[in-house]
Amino acid sequence: MTAWPDRTPSVDLELVALLTQVRDVARVALGPNGTTWVEQDLSFQGLDSLAHTVVNTARIGIAKPDPRVYRIAAERVGACRAIASMSSAVADCWKASGRGRCGGSP
Repeated sequence: MTAWPDRTPSVDLELVALLTQVRDVARVALGPNGTTWVEQDLSFQGLDSLAHTVVNTARIGIAKPDPRVYRIAAERVGACRAIASMSSAVADCWKASGRGRCGGSP
């Protein structure tokens, strides 16, 4: 089996194209649940300028779907109140599920 550091992550080119277009008109935050290598991986793939900020959950010590991840991302991009309130809807669902999941999906 190949060691984790030797694996090259795959890139969804359609998503890259979409985020590139969005980045032209809005601030973009990425919020991956990953390792402390996320920023290095993005740079290696030439994607380090894809977003205005990366909220790396391995660095902030909380993971999605915890609503604090979305709030941090919204704050970092200076999102308006309406966008930041979207994290409240995620929070409500997260709390209601009792499992940190919405709609019963893992």
